[in-house]
Amino acid sequence: MGKRIPSAILNCDKVIRETTLHVFCDASQNAYGSCAYLRRDFEDETVECRLVAGKGRVAPLKAQSTCRLELMRVLIAVRLAETQVAQMVTKIEKVVFCCDSNTDSVTLDPPDEF
Repeated sequence: MGKRIPSAILNCDKVIRETTLHVFCDASQNAYGSCAYLRRDFEDETVECRLVAGKGRVAPLKAQSTCRLELMRVLIAVRLAETQVAQMVTKIEKVVFCCDSNTDSVTLDPPDEF
């Protein structure tokens, strides 16, 4: 028999310890996008991760700088996360953003005075 594909994301009989949304984003000269995974840690020490959403866009025809494309991918990632947190019926304790560039981490970190 083949693997069983679960039909519902939040259908579970186990006690959930923590729910985290992990958002990954990437960009190239041709396109940029983001995807979100829901990670649930259960009381019995098991972990479950499921893809819950994705969003991609074609890069503008007019040439863009690499920094601008990287910021556009971060924007789409943040919007995707906001949508998922607002529409999810379960409480999400933490949102983790994963990007592969130092430009984004410097941009996303708030200044010390905040």
